[in-house]
Amino acid sequence: MEAHYQTAPDDLQRLLDAPDMQCGIYMFNEILIGCVWIVQEGNINDQDLQQHIAQGSRRVNGHLSVQQLAYTYGNTALLKHNIWRINRIAVLPEYQDRGFGTTILSALSEQAKLAQIDMITSAFGASKRLLHFWQHNDYEIVKLGQKINSVTGLVNAIVLKPVSDKFDLQQIHEWHSIAQQWHSLIAIQSKDHIPIKSQTATDHAKQMLTEFLAGIRSFDYAEMYIYWHIQT
Repeated sequence: MEAHYQTAPDDLQRLLDAPDMQCGIYMFNEILIGCVWIVQEGNINDQDLQQHIAQGSRRVNGHLSVQQLAYTYGNTALLKHNIWRINRIAVLPEYQDRGFGTTILSALSEQAKLAQIDMITSAFGASKRLLHFWQHNDYEIVKLGQKINSVTGLVNAIVLKPVSDKFDLQQIHEWHSIAQQWHSLIAIQSKDHIPIKSQTATDHAKQMLTEFLAGIRSFDYAEMYIYWHIQT
């Protein structure tokens, strides 16, 4: 219950029954003070399914973060990676702000390497405190929503930390920068926009615009590419 406002007793059943979920615990002086709940994502190798997910015409159960990223950035390659998504992480209130959360994440990264995981992600309501926590632990913001969640009053964020050398963040960095500029009035009014740095990213933008014109991609997920087109 400490980890998330939606945590419920039913979550225990899901954790015990679902083969794609694991839970790690952290003991301090023989006291259970923290835990992390992870969900296996990715490893989707069917190319037709990858394409449908990236275009938003198909969704599969689970795989929350990687499907959102694949659709947002039109990137099918993300779906084939082995991913751990942190569904919950919690430390008892009396032990918070003492570095135990960082210790848990560090241990999780080491376990992920042993398990041949390519990246670790998490999705959450983007409070300033939580964003600082994840960035302090070398997780990068790769998606920041613009619509406020009516329950939390926060926008949603997805963070990512590469674990293996199979994943390159460069293209995601470029598009996330452009997306953030689009939603910043200061940046829109400025001529100092961030240029796309590679031909691969340029081709990708044109493909996203083609999908928008064909009615495959909604405006909400095409506006940053339209912004890029106007600026170039």
